[in-house]
Amino acid sequence: MNKQNWIAYALEKGFESFEIYQSRSREKKLTWFEGQMDTYVVSKVLGTSFRGVYNGRMVNASTEDTSDEPMESIIADMISQAQMINAENKARIREPMQAEPISGRKTLVPAKTEDIFYVLKKIEEDILAADRRIFQVTYLICAEEETTIEITNSNGMDISESNSRYEIYAAAAAKENEEIRTGYEYAAFTDFASFDAKKFAALAAEKTTAMLGAVTPKSANYKVIIDNEAMTSLFSAFAAMFSGETIRKGISPVSGRLNEKIFSDLATIADDPRNP
Repeated sequence: MNKQNWIAYALEKGFESFEIYQSRSREKKLTWFEGQMDTYVVSKVLGTSFRGVYNGRMVNASTEDTSDEPMESIIADMISQAQMINAENKARIREPMQAEPISGRKTLVPAKTEDIFYVLKKIEEDILAADRRIFQVTYLICAEEETTIEITNSNGMDISESNSRYEIYAAAAAKENEEIRTGYEYAAFTDFASFDAKKFAALAAEKTTAMLGAVTPKSANYKVIIDNEAMTSLFSAFAAMFSGETIRKGISPVSGRLNEKIFSDLATIADDPRNP
C-alpha cells in the first residue's frame, strides 16, 4: 500500500483531511492440558483503517486488502457515508503534537518452545498439588504477541509503535462435597527469566479454592472490601463517561464538571498513558 497515494487521492476527491491506521500483529498460542500440549496455533493479521473529514463530517472505513486496488471504491464509499451524516459538530483530524516518549518499555526476550513446555507443565502440577480439592486445570495457555501500529495522515503525522509480550492464563476447578467452583490467574511479561511460575500457580489455586463455600447474602447495606480485579470490572461500567467524544457532545454525566470532585476519597484513579 502506498499511503501517500491514498492520501493524495482522498484530498483530490474533496476530503479536508485523511488518515490511515495500520495494525500488524503476530501471535503464537500454545495450550496445555493434562500433561501435554493440546494445541499450537500461529497467526498473522494485518488490518488497515481509514478515517477522513469530508464537508466537516468524519467517516471511517477498513480493509484487509493492503494493495492500492480498492482505493477508488473505498474513497467513494466514504464520500457516500459523509453525505448521509447530519451531525452539527465539525470534525477534525489532529495535527502532530509535541509528545513525551514512553520510557521503560521492555522488549520481548525469545524463549525456546521446550522451555515454555516445562513452565506450563510445572504450573499445572503446582496448581493440582496446592489443594486436594482442586481436581483439574481446565485451561492453561501461553501466547506470544507482537503488535506494530502505524498512523499516517495528511496533516504530516507519521508515527509508529511496537509492543511485544508473553501472556499466560490458567483456570482451575475445585470441588468440595457437591459444590464445584472455578478460578483463574493471568500474567503478562517480556522475559521468562522474570516470571515466577510457582507464585503464579499458588495464586491460581488460591483464587479457585477461595470461592468454595461462598454464599449469596441477603440484600442489605454492608461494609465490604472490594478486590482489585472486581473494582476494575466495576469501574469499566463507568469508562464511557470519560470518553472525550461523549463529553464534547454533552451526553456524559461529567460534561461541564472539569475540576469538580465526583468520586469518593476512597477511590484513587490515575490515567497515565506514559505508564508502560
